[in-house]
Amino acid sequence: MLLLLSGDVELNPGPMIDDRPDISLLTQWLEPLVDWKPFGHCLPQLTYSDISKIEAENVKIDERKSALYSKWLNVAPTATWADVINALSRRRENKLVQDIRRNLQKSAPRSARSYRAITLSQEEVMFHSAGDEKTILLALIDLKKEFPILIMHTRLCLEQKIEKDPKILRSLTIWLEAYMHWNDKLTNASLDETFKIIHPFYDLIDCNLIVDMGEVFLKDFKFNDGDKFDIVIELNKYKDKADKLRFSAQVKHLHESLKSIYGKYMPDTSKMPMIVMKLHNQWHGSTINGLSLLIHNLLPVGHQQSIMKYITISSGSVIIKYSVHGSTADSLIESTGGKLQFIRLIGIFSLYINDDPVLQEDENMNFTFELALLEAVTAGNNEAVEFLLQLETVNIDHTNEENWTALMLACERGHEDIVHSLLCAGANVNIQDNHGWTALMTASEHNHISIIHMLLQANANPHLKKSNGSNALLIASYSGYYEVVELLISKGVDCQHQRKDGANAFMAACKNGHTQIVELLLKEQVDPNVQKEDGWNAFMLACQNGHTQIVKLLLKEKVDPNVQENSGGDAFMFACLNGHIQTVELLLKEQVNHSIQEEDGWNAFMLACQNGHIQIVELLLKEQVDPNIQKKDGWNAFMSACQNGHIQIVELLLKKQVDPNVQANDGVNAFMLACKNGDTQIVKLLLKKQVDPNVQEKNGWNAFMLACENGHTQIVKLLLKEQVDPNVQKKDGWNAFMLACLNSHTQLVKLLLNEQVDPNVQKEDGWNALMIASANGSHEIVKLLLESNADPTIKSNEGHTALSLAKTIEISALIKRFFKKGDEEDATSVYSDASSGYHSVSSGHSSTMRSHFPTFKNRII
Repeated sequence: MLLLLSGDVELNPGPMIDDRPDISLLTQWLEPLVDWKPFGHCLPQLTYSDISKIEAENVKIDERKSALYSKWLNVAPTATWADVINALSRRRENKLVQDIRRNLQKSAPRSARSYRAITLSQEEVMFHSAGDEKTILLALIDLKKEFPILIMHTRLCLEQKIEKDPKILRSLTIWLEAYMHWNDKLTNASLDETFKIIHPFYDLIDCNLIVDMGEVFLKDFKFNDGDKFDIVIELNKYKDKADKLRFSAQVKHLHESLKSIYGKYMPDTSKMPMIVMKLHNQWHGSTINGLSLLIHNLLPVGHQQSIMKYITISSGSVIIKYSVHGSTADSLIESTGGKLQFIRLIGIFSLYINDDPVLQEDENMNFTFELALLEAVTAGNNEAVEFLLQLETVNIDHTNEENWTALMLACERGHEDIVHSLLCAGANVNIQDNHGWTALMTASEHNHISIIHMLLQANANPHLKKSNGSNALLIASYSGYYEVVELLISKGVDCQHQRKDGANAFMAACKNGHTQIVELLLKEQVDPNVQKEDGWNAFMLACQNGHTQIVKLLLKEKVDPNVQENSGGDAFMFACLNGHIQTVELLLKEQVNHSIQEEDGWNAFMLACQNGHIQIVELLLKEQVDPNIQKKDGWNAFMSACQNGHIQIVELLLKKQVDPNVQANDGVNAFMLACKNGDTQIVKLLLKKQVDPNVQEKNGWNAFMLACENGHTQIVKLLLKEQVDPNVQKKDGWNAFMLACLNSHTQLVKLLLNEQVDPNVQKEDGWNALMIASANGSHEIVKLLLESNADPTIKSNEGHTALSLAKTIEISALIKRFFKKGDEEDATSVYSDASSGYHSVSSGHSSTMRSHFPTFKNRII
């Protein structure tokens, strides 16, 4: 009895899936399509420039769609309806996929196609993820009744054709070997033998091989059993039912179903290589199709046999056991070993072939397909990306902690193939991260021009802004990507746009010396005089960084070179600060005011001296700049040069009769700064100029103290030769000897003890050098002091002694050895006071002069 599904048979079959589409049907069947550009991107052999041209040359959407179909058919001679369905599927236009497949099926069988090419829409799904084991089992039983009969009639049809034309068997053999990537596996095989060989490679759910075989060899063949039936149409009708189950039944429902359907008929797999895979927990929710995709991506074509016949799913966890027919363990190890990154990314954490481990890792309980997609993009593995997208359950726009999507990550890394895959799958191009970054901004920052074209074609909004107000144009201008800037301008992005602090693309280009972009923006009528909130403008930024070409360009545009930012700084100061001699000379020719001071009193000359730009210093002295001008705090150019060790400038200024004894408002002078920084040459030079080495600043600091504090032994020796008094104390009682002890400068301590410095002098709070060294843990200095008759019984105002302040047990023991016999009782009582343990010098007892020289406010964009 023939059990085939009923259905009308058209005597004049219409288009089939492997036929070339025509414009009239494309126009008719794709009439509901709105997003024509992303669809066009997914059609083979069409380029982004093709689609841009179509958009530019046509206004109405119907005209653009018609032009798209015409262009595609012109450049793709092998175009098929399968390409159309594949493109729609990648765009997740599932309703259109369903409609076109139904239109094709009404009158004609479909051709062979990849299992990946076409996916089913949610509207087609007969079973849902909520379906239980019983529902799945009943569906499988229903298919089991139909499938053997359909296979039987397929074989009978082939027998009839072969009987009429024996050459068809040879053609079938050649086709199967090409289809399965085999080599002489079917040589001289009869039809019965052929079906035995291909038996492991199809089942009642995955029947692609049988359907494709029928479409090739039984096309238009009518099987007569009372009524005439088109066997290919019946095969495709069955396949639709199988696909509905394949795309809905979940892995977690298959365990008992597989046993019930195939348990009695399972082939003997004892001699076959066994692949054992452990999958992360989210695979429980995947469909039969997901498992099929997994096997097809993991194994070579010739080994991708029926998953229903050769797979076992262990209950309690996602453990897949898959016996591979017609292969060896070694060949499987070799083929899977080269795909370890792919295997990890898609959610396999353990893979054994027989007892040989290919991959063995711990299960990641936090694994999701969304996180896997982000990781696959980061790794640049498009094979894994496309696999995960085919699972369809993955949220393509899932974001990480920073709100970055897979598309953003791919754009950042320049993975064009992955970007194309994500766009074809419908990724949202305008999602913004926590700081407002978009995929387009990211691609613009990295100059990925091809990706930028893709994004714009996919309707990326080039006008979006970051949280600080930056847009893609500003970002590209900052980085100097002319082609990107030009493209964004052509898309209507506002060249004058300013971010929240007032910076714009023009300033960014001027700051970083991107002359071509500056010229381009000037042609677009950008105002070169715009200032940021802090007063900075493009001209200042160009001068600050020495971009002479841009400076000349802006001067031709009549930019005012004397404009000051909010703190009073101007372009000339910034050029002098950074030593850009050509820019300085150019500005002097423009008669800029070289003596302007900003709000703290800094001027261009001071800044040049500070940073050691001797050519500029010489140039400005020729311009009759006053070298003695002081800032509001009394600081002058000579102090800057001394502090920073610029000996040539110091010598030059001394020749100009600069007074080396000038003091800032707090009493600091150039000599103190040179001693503090250990610049022996400058110290010697100033001593020759009869500088007074004993001058003290307002708090009592002098040059000798600063040299001792910082451990500059040569300078200390120089000053001692100048008869500097080593015992001078600051207002709070600190002296040079205490400072040397505080900073553990042992050589200086020895030197000063040789100079008969009194080690027992106390500060105003009662602390002395021995207490400081003891609390600081300086064992060697404590020993030196005790051997030089430092008194360990002296107490501070709070009652502390060197013993009670000792930082280590070793120092405590050392001090106790130096107590006199008569002081033993006092030593014990003092030691018992140290109940809080060992000590270190508190911040209240540390005395350092503030780092003088205030930094100039050098703001940048």
